[in-house]
Amino acid sequence: MENVTFDYKFYRIPKRFFKEDMFRDMTNAAKVLYGILLDRKCLSDSNGDAWRDEYGITYIIFTIEEIMNLMNLGNKNVNKMFKELEEHGLIYRRH
Repeated sequence: MENVTFDYKFYRIPKRFFKEDMFRDMTNAAKVLYGILLDRKCLSDSNGDAWRDEYGITYIIFTIEEIMNLMNLGNKNVNKMFKELEEHGLIYRRH
């Protein structure tokens, strides 16, 4: 790949998801979704207090439909991944 310039944009996925036993049962798809959500959170963080709740916690708005389109998955699969992330204490959703 010499002399080829790419504008790489990527999602970060914590290495601990692949190293720690507590995450062994989590699907790789849920791990990727977490990376996508983390990217969105970083964007909210960069916008300061506008995306913080009354407790100072950064939040994001990302619909199920947006995630379905981005990941090319159905509603059932996306909701299953969200459940995995919640069960591992990685996210909290307000409905």
